[in-house]
Amino acid sequence: MAPSMEESLGRAAALDAEDRSAEASAERALAAKQALELPLDTSQTEKLMGGLAVLLHAKSMLESGASLEGLDNQLEAALHMARQGSRSRDLECQLLHTLSCVLLSQASPSSIDRAIEARQESAVLAVEAVVAELGWKAAGVKKAAKMAAEKEHSQLLNLAELFDALKYRLGASVADPAAEAMKSLFDAWASPSAGGPPVISEQDFLTRLASALAKVSAEDKAPDSNCKAPCEGGSGLSKLESEILALVAKEGASNWEEKLCSLQAVGLKGEDGLELTPDALHQTWLRIAPQIKKATEADEEMACGHSCSTCPTRHECQVHDALKDIEDL
Repeated sequence: MAPSMEESLGRAAALDAEDRSAEASAERALAAKQALELPLDTSQTEKLMGGLAVLLHAKSMLESGASLEGLDNQLEAALHMARQGSRSRDLECQLLHTLSCVLLSQASPSSIDRAIEARQESAVLAVEAVVAELGWKAAGVKKAAKMAAEKEHSQLLNLAELFDALKYRLGASVADPAAEAMKSLFDAWASPSAGGPPVISEQDFLTRLASALAKVSAEDKAPDSNCKAPCEGGSGLSKLESEILALVAKEGASNWEEKLCSLQAVGLKGEDGLELTPDALHQTWLRIAPQIKKATEADEEMACGHSCSTCPTRHECQVHDALKDIEDL
């Protein structure tokens, strides 16, 4: 019986401890392969574990100097999988950063563009992960920012001075446990000073923090914010129609035989007594496509709580390409 993904990762860690790096690398590669073969109905926890498995494999490949061919596609797939699980901004951040390293090694114009984009997304998620860990209320921080703005002179503060100001403004019982998080946010937001350490005003820091807290809170409270698939379906679609749309988003509007196998593998059947066939799936797509095209062009909010412009899977989604030849009905 083949070992599970978790068992492969455990064995890799044990082999690393024994300095058996080649064998450990093989175990991580096996775990990554298992992760990328997980079925659509895998639990959210397993999807996060799958994303971690691919991340560990990719980091191992980068460190070893081995061939990176196809690793960018594996990381994109792992990123998509991780975003279907319970939200882990830290995992997404690391996947994006590692993806950017792989793409930069390819040195093609298209890969460099995506590498820069991934690195920027990673930086944003790194900040949001710290903010989410704080768990503070945006309203309270916004009130503190307003009070800081009422000061007659807004001074630029270094890290030590900012922390003293925050302890005065928020209370030591609030600020002291968050010292490490405050340093991370200071490093992200402060600006260089002439010949001195980075600086930021108390008002600017608190305003940025309040905005980030509000964004994180809104994302975490959004309905079904952890999308089950790219472009999960918009409003008014049946379960079968949503799954077809998810497959089109992932694979494009072709290979209907393979899509049929995927749907049958998760137990989906035809609706209204109709038999599921490749042609039936294609006709269903042609029927719902004008509705989807209208929603995407209007940038409407989908069932997952995102619009096309805010969707975390927008970079790999193939819906727009599939809709190019669809005329509105």
